[in-house]
Amino acid sequence: MNESEIRKVNIGLVDRPVPPIRGHFGDEEMARLVASIREHGILVPLLVREREGRFEVIDGARRLAAAWNAGLREIPVVVRALDDKQTHIQRMLANKDREDTDPVSEARYIAQTVKDGVVTVEEWCEKMGRSAAWVSDRLEIASMPEYM
Repeated sequence: MNESEIRKVNIGLVDRPVPPIRGHFGDEEMARLVASIREHGILVPLLVREREGRFEVIDGARRLAAAWNAGLREIPVVVRALDDKQTHIQRMLANKDREDTDPVSEARYIAQTVKDGVVTVEEWCEKMGRSAAWVSDRLEIASMPEYM
């Protein structure tokens, strides 16, 4: 199968990313996306990888949640064969320049992947085009207490 081929898959076989980069989607924003999906369908397929007969979202967690809310049974996906490191890097690249990316969620995501030994600080710097100080700042944010 061609890597950029779009497939339709059962929505019940598609899992949210673990850990997610963004933990919460705004209610108004989600309502608009659900309405758009009901009217037009999913315009941009989700990017996923296959894992044990299921699919894990690399890019498109918000579209997946909205598709569930819209009652879709099948969704368009593009399947990529990526390992854990490549998956985490692709997720961050997909969210890198989005205005609504929460820096705390992003920091926790980076810290979790470093802690799990999946991606090193140096690899984050290289792949994201960020300085060591930027990554260090994110790790510092991730270690702050919840109330901050």
